[in-house]
Amino acid sequence: KNEGAVSLDATTTIATAAYIGGVSGKVVDDTLSAVKNSGAMTIGCTTSDIAYIGGIVGNTTGAVATSENSGAINISGTCSTDLYAGGVVGYTTATELSGVKNNVGGAMTISGTINGQSYIGGITGTYAGTLTSCENHGSLDYRASNGDFIYLGGINGNYGGATITDCTNT
Repeated sequence: KNEGAVSLDATTTIATAAYIGGVSGKVVDDTLSAVKNSGAMTIGCTTSDIAYIGGIVGNTTGAVATSENSGAINISGTCSTDLYAGGVVGYTTATELSGVKNNVGGAMTISGTINGQSYIGGITGTYAGTLTSCENHGSLDYRASNGDFIYLGGINGNYGGATITDCTNT
């Protein structure tokens, strides 16, 4: 459980990818279960490559189950290429996300400049697995200027062949 704020100052230079999460930046082949984040995230995007940002985890190849985010996510600055951001998970290749929530406190605001594509979702930025029993109650406010495509969804920003069952966006 994380209750502390997570921040990345806009003056920080990141040469390649940024992995930022309320609980973990990146998880490889492990399961996150029953974890919670209520800490606010303030990200000054300065990366020269891809940014992965999630209320629970920025990027994961493992499953995420019965976990919830209540911390606000504010992203600003200039992202040089693609941005993946989700109320729970920014980007995942996991086979299953189940019982995950992004609560009212998990509002996401994106401003500044995104020079690549933006994948933004209330639960996940992009996902192609099985998403079941999820809830998004957090608002999405996209105010960034964008150099390419914007994929914005209340549940999943980019529906890359995902199976979505029993999920709500309110």
